[in-house]
Formats: sequence, structure tokens, C-alpha cells
Amino acid sequence: MEAFRRLLQMDGCFTVDCMGLSGGIALLWRDEWHGVYNVLPAISSDHSPLSVSLHNTSNGRKKRRWCFRYEMAWEVKEECLKVVGEAWQNAGITDCQAKSLRTQLDLCQKGLMTWRQTLKQQKDQIVKNGILNIGHLQNYGTGEHVAAMKQFQEEVVNAITANDMKWKQRAEQHWLKHGDRNTQYFHMQASQRKKINAVNSIVDSQGRVVTDQSEIGEVFTVFFSSLFTTSQPLSIDQCLQEMDTKLDMDMKAWLLKPFTREEITAAFFKMNPLGSPGPDGFPAQFYQKNLEVVGIKSVILLFNSSIMVDLSVRVEWDFIEAIMTKMDFPGHWIHITKACLSSVSYSVLVNGEPQEKFAPSRGLRQGNPLSPYLFILCAEGLSSLLKHAEACGNLTPVTIGRGPIKVSHLFFADDSLLFCQTKYEEINCVLKILELYEKGSGQVINKDKSAIFFSKNTTLMTQQQIKSLAGVQSTSNFEKYLGLPSLVGRKKIASFHSLIDRTWSRVSNWRTKFLSAAGKEILLKAVLQAIPTYAMGMFLLPASITRRLNQILRRWIPSLPGQQIVTPRDDDCWCDKVSDIIDPQLKIWQESLLDELFSIQEREGIKAIPISLGGREDKLIWQFTPNGIYTVKSGYYLGKELEREKIGESSGKTMDCLVWRSIWKLKVPPATRMFVWRACSEVLPTMANLKRRKVIKDSSCLICKKEHETSGHALWGCSGAQDVWSQELIGKLDSEELNEAAITLRLIWARRNDVLHGKAFKHPREIIAQPRTELTLHNETMQKMVDDNSENMTRVLEWTKPAAGCLKVNWDVAVQMRMGRIGIGVIIRDHHGLVIGALRANRPLKGSVFDAEAYGLLLACVFCKEIGVRQICLEGDSKQVMDQMNQDSPNWSLGGCLISDAKEILNLAAVWSISHAYREANMAAHMLAQAAYECTEDMYDIEICPACICQVVSKEMRH
Repeated sequence: MEAFRRLLQMDGCFTVDCMGLSGGIALLWRDEWHGVYNVLPAISSDHSPLSVSLHNTSNGRKKRRWCFRYEMAWEVKEECLKVVGEAWQNAGITDCQAKSLRTQLDLCQKGLMTWRQTLKQQKDQIVKNGILNIGHLQNYGTGEHVAAMKQFQEEVVNAITANDMKWKQRAEQHWLKHGDRNTQYFHMQASQRKKINAVNSIVDSQGRVVTDQSEIGEVFTVFFSSLFTTSQPLSIDQCLQEMDTKLDMDMKAWLLKPFTREEITAAFFKMNPLGSPGPDGFPAQFYQKNLEVVGIKSVILLFNSSIMVDLSVRVEWDFIEAIMTKMDFPGHWIHITKACLSSVSYSVLVNGEPQEKFAPSRGLRQGNPLSPYLFILCAEGLSSLLKHAEACGNLTPVTIGRGPIKVSHLFFADDSLLFCQTKYEEINCVLKILELYEKGSGQVINKDKSAIFFSKNTTLMTQQQIKSLAGVQSTSNFEKYLGLPSLVGRKKIASFHSLIDRTWSRVSNWRTKFLSAAGKEILLKAVLQAIPTYAMGMFLLPASITRRLNQILRRWIPSLPGQQIVTPRDDDCWCDKVSDIIDPQLKIWQESLLDELFSIQEREGIKAIPISLGGREDKLIWQFTPNGIYTVKSGYYLGKELEREKIGESSGKTMDCLVWRSIWKLKVPPATRMFVWRACSEVLPTMANLKRRKVIKDSSCLICKKEHETSGHALWGCSGAQDVWSQELIGKLDSEELNEAAITLRLIWARRNDVLHGKAFKHPREIIAQPRTELTLHNETMQKMVDDNSENMTRVLEWTKPAAGCLKVNWDVAVQMRMGRIGIGVIIRDHHGLVIGALRANRPLKGSVFDAEAYGLLLACVFCKEIGVRQICLEGDSKQVMDQMNQDSPNWSLGGCLISDAKEILNLAAVWSISHAYREANMAAHMLAQAAYECTEDMYDIEICPACICQVVSKEMRH
């Protein structure tokens, strides 16, 4: 215990030895009792109270100054945009753009801080008054004040939403999703992170324990400023003398292409909106939401002036510049890379309080998109030294398996694995290379985290000599690298047992007790099932590991036992080719042969299949995936379906499957969806279920006292449920009514629970009024999520003219599913907005909507080819087609083949590009597609604007 006392740095220790069932106690203390208690004066008793503080009050943390942080919750108010706009206009323009931006941000910060004080006073009062008014109307209980209640509910919800957005910005962002509120569970996640990150004491470079907050900040500042101060390396040239030029002329030409406005804007809107803000307190969300006010120039200036926000690796900037020069990077790229590294200053944030600023002179940031590439460039210097030593015979690589591959080193970012033989000469060579690399790059090998792994035939004496020479310890196993075991031998279960431990720790965490059943479902899908995914993608896990993981996950949500697919397919899946009934010249079906070989119905189906214009050969495709390429997932589901068909399941089982699917497709809050599933599965804690589990003796219904309380009785058959359903008799429900019915079921159960716990029995009209309100709130939340995601990307809502000399081609497809027809509209305009050509076509629907959109694109390309367009700028509102056009991966589906034909036609043009446009910016083509339904044949208009779109074209021409 004495050694244990010294380890914990305690001043005293008292122990009682264990004798039988008594004793076995150890008390440890520090001589600081006088600092944690105070004797208070006796007021109403002859005993003086003793006040004990568990924290050292002499060094208590002072109330820290509030730092400005732009709040996402402010954007709910329209006044926020006005405050930002006024600050931006009042700043004025200076000769220095960076100084002007700094002034604008300072004024904006002051304006928002003043406005924030007024907003904070109003919010609490709105919530308090709103809840009182809602409670008064609910207690009134007549159901006649639904409109007034809804208004108060909207006010309270808006205020609570603003508070939720505030905590979403502070907490880990993946917790608050899909309309979740800032409940005790989510609030605790944010608070826990703050407690863990708090620094109460630290040991400085002299070994002294520092507890004062100002001194703690100084220790951090001194450490990081010295860590990221350049050491003026002198061995850079010697370190890089063996490196070869890497870039050829094509690579340099591609790097020298100018950055376009679209590229910068797209990259900017891909930034995490709520990521850690800079020292000014403005995250990317501020610029994304107020882009119209701040302007794109400010965004570009922001990119050039503050791209780096923190440091982690002590790489010399001169070393990076020398490597880029040695690899023959263009001078412009070297300049902007060095500007990104050197144009910033830093302040360490200690317990939420920024410390004194300092300017770094070396270092890279781990996590920045630019950093991995700079890490790779730095590693090229070390790699060139190792390759040179290998070429000179000073280093022997290791052979991988039985093949010809030999490896002397493996790099991943700033981690390295070096291989050599256990010879003094080779070990000494590696150490000299590392020493030279340290002097040139500024990086230092962390010997505490480094280790040597010896093969089994290395003697103990040799191991001791090498460890003494290298100054690092040996290891029998590298344990984990990048989250995976480095060496997997015969003990596979032990290698992957950490997956079970991690999953179990998340499941058994006491904080999960605050989650509802629906919340546990989300945690199960989003968090727990993702833990073993990475390892399963690299290794075939032992069956015992996967079985144990399934046992842990099924504690919350039961599922049917899995069945293996063991039935082979005996039928031959090969089919005959059909090239003989296709005209190779005209690329059409030979109708004469079709008439001889097939029936009328078969002929119509065959004619509906378009033929590739590129003349590519027939190919067998997998029809159960969108792209026609086989996947294990699609094969698994097909195998399960074939197995069910072979067993011959009853129609009742099929109906059950439809019922379960309809439940999970309900567009209601997750808690309601989970409740309906539990009710249909008969797992609610009804009286009948409790009696069956020996919890209670009487299973009579709490409300009617007549029948056994099952899920069906409690939610439908009981008089306490019939009074609700009788308010509006229901027959066959549509999807919207089904959603309301699901919420009504949950409210009936909630009323039953209120009676169980002694609360008043609610009037049925009060319950009937809630589902519509709750469903409206849920739909608004879901729509807001969609709007928030779409607002993160630039949205151009007006048609824009193309560049001079280029023609813009807009196309759209309108689909009539009931009639089985599609309308195709194509319009071609020049840089003045004048109509060059227009096309309206009516076709039968072939395949899916994606196939129809792809066919519309193909028809637009054919139209451009026929009228001789050489410089084409294509625009359409089908995001799926646009993504497929920008991908090189094969797609053997019908739509994929049509897109391949369109690419072949476009490649004949001199210049072509394709981009996505929203419906508002593609209105002319959309109206042409709608008008195409009335056409009996293809309608071509050359240099004439069709009458149906004249008004739209004239309006877009003026913009």
C-alpha cells in the first residue's frame, strides 16, 4: 500500500488487514483538509455547521469571460440577416481587402452581441408564458380552442427549436438528428464532453504542478509556441539529394488551370457548417447562410487567409518548399501552399478561454484536407533515402509471401513501418537515415511510441544489442494499427475481441437508459452496427465473434433467426443472344423477324427496348440492381426470396410481411413507429402480458374492468379506446390517415398509462385534436431537414446565359405513369438568350423514370448533332442522370446504356459540358415536355420560339 500511496501522491495511508469477512479497508488522504472545509457560525442550534467543498476553493476557477460564437439559432430570426447586412454596409471599403474583411467581421460581431442581449431576454419569457397558456387551454378540456392552442404551441416549439440548435452546435453533431429534441440524454452528451476536456492542473517543464488557471494557460502557450518554432534546419539539401522529379508536363498543366468560381463555391459549401470556428467566432455556417450579403470575394479571401486553424505535426515549412521544388511543382502552387501555412496566428484555448496569440514558423495540421497530401510529400523525402540505401545494398527488403514483391518501408501519413535484417550494419544505416531526415524535416521520432518487432529466430543477445543501439523497446505484437490488429495468428478470437468490448460498452452505458425504444433503434443502426463494419471489410471475422455481436444487439430489438442460403439454383441462367433480329446498320429491330417469331404482346415488349447506337455487343446483366452489376447484397435477397418460394409460404405470411413493411414506412415520429410495431408484436406491458410473466395476478382492463387487457383490447376493443375512434369512424385509410391513426394509438396508450399512475382520464376530443398537430410538426421538422441540407449547396433558381460562342441545351422529361407515356422537351439557346432550336417528342414509357430521363438526354444529344452544334453546354434537372454522366464506373442498366450512347455523341463535339439545374432554372424545357403530350409526332422548331414558352423565354432573356 505504501507504493500505491506514492503512486497516487497521497500524504497519508491507514489500512486494516483482512481477517475473514472483516477488515480489508484502506484510507488514503492528503494534508489539504483545511482548504476544503469551513466552520459556519451557529444560528439556531448549539452545533456549528461544517461546509465541505469537494474542490479546492483557494484555486477555484474564476468565471471565464464569454467568447463570441456565432449561433445557428439566431438564423431563425429575420433580424439576424438585417444586423449582418447593416454591419457589412457600414464597414466601408479600404485599400487592403483583408483589413476590410476584418473590419466588417468586427462590426458584425458587435452588432450581433448587442442584438443577442435583447433576444435572450425574450426567449425565456415566450416559453414560460406559452406553456402556461397551453396548460390552461388543455385543462379547459372542451376542444374548442384548437387554433389558439396551436398558435401557442408553435411559439413554444420555435423557442425550444432555437435552444436545440444552440446545443446541437455545442455537442457532437451526429446526436441530434431527425427531429430529436435536447432531452436529458442529448444534453448530457454535450455536458460530458465539457467535463472531460476541463484541465484543472498540469505539470510544467520543470516538474511543478500548476493549478492556477492563468498559469495553466501560460504553460500551454509556452509549450506550443516553442514546439512550433522553427529549428532552422541545415540538412535539407542533403536529405533530398536522392529524390527524383515526379511531375511531368501534363501534371503541371493540370495544376496550372485557373480556379473557377463554381469550383471555389462548391468546395466552400462542402465545408462542415458547424465545424469549429476560427478565433473570430464565425463558422462556415455564417458565410454559407449570408453569402448574398458577404459576397463571394470575401469567401475567396477567407480561403486564402485562414485555411489552417490548428497544428499537430512539427514539419519545417522550408522542407515542404524544398520538396515541392525538387518534385518540380509549379511556382504558383508552391507559393499558395506556403501562404496557407504561414499566414496565420494561433491562440491556445484552455478551458474555453483563449490565451495569448503566437505566430508559428513550422507545423502541419492533422485533419485539414490539405495536410494528408503534405504528409505524403514529406514522406517522399524519407522514402527516397530508404530506396537509395536499398539500391546501394545497405538495406535488405523483406519478401512478401512467396511472390516477387519486396518491401523496405510502408508509410501511412506520419506513421512508418521499416523493414530490415537484424544486422548491425543495416540497423545503423536505418538510424543514420532517420537522423538525417529529422535534421532536414524537423520531425522527431517519438521513441516512447516506437517499437521494434523481431522475428522468432533472433537471439536474445542480438535483440538486446539492437534495442540498446536504437534506444527503443521491443514488442511481441504491434497490437493495433489504424484500428485493426497488425498480426492475426491462430488466436483470431482474441484479436477481434475488442469489437465485442466496444459494442458492449456502448450498450451497457448508463446514459443509454435515458433513450426511448425508438432512440435505442437509432443508436443501434447508426452507432453500434458501425463499430465492426471497418474490421469486417478487411477480415473474415470468426463465427463466434459475429454470433456474440448479434446477441448483444438483439437485446433491444428482437429479430427472426437468420437462415443460411443452402439451396443451389439448378436451372441454367444462360440465355440466347438476339443480335440476329437487330438491323446492324439502322440500329433498329427487324420487325419482319419479330412478326414471325413472337406474339403481339411479346413484340410490343421487345420494341420497347431501345438499341444502343454505339453498336456494343450484347452483355448479360444482373436485373436485380440499378446498374446491372451483381452485388452480394442483391444475391442474398434473391436467394432468400427463392428459398421462401420453394418452401411455399402461406398467403397469410405474405400479408404479414406487407403489414410489417407498411408499419416501418409510416411517416410519423420514430417513437410512434416503434410503438405500433410493439403493439402489433404484442410486447406492450399490458395487464395480460404482465400476468403471463408472473408480475401481477389480475389481468383485467384498467378502464372497463370487463376483459383481459391485451394490446388489441387496450387500443381498439376497450370502451376507453372506442370513445376516441367513435369521434370519426374510419374505413379504409389512405397513407395520411394511417399516419394519424398510428399517433392516435400511441395517445390512447398514453391515456391508459395516465390512469394507471393516478392521473385524470382525458376527454376523447382532446386526443383527437393532437394527432394532426403532432403530424404537422413532424412533417415540418422533416421538411426543414431537407431544406437545411439543400441550403448547404448553392441553388441557382434562374436560367443563366452561356458564354459567347457556346450554345446552352436544356432538356426535361415529363412522365405520365398511368398512361405509360413520356413527354420530352429540348430547347437550344445562344449567349443572347435567342432560341436556336426546340424539340417536342412523345414516347412510350420504357423502364423507370431514370431510364426516361436518360432517353431524354440522348434525344437532346442527337438533336444537337443533327443541327450541327459544336460547343454544347447541357443542363437538366435530373440529378441522377447528372451523377451518372460524371462517373466512369460501368452501368449496364437500360438508362446506363443510353447515357453511354449520349457520351459517344457528345465526344464528337468540339467542346461540351453538363451541369445540374433546378426546375426553376429549367422551366422552358419543362413546359416543352408538358406540351409534348399533345403531339402525335416529333415537333422541331428551328430558330423559332414555340408559342407555349414565349413568355418564359422572354423573361429569362432579360435576366
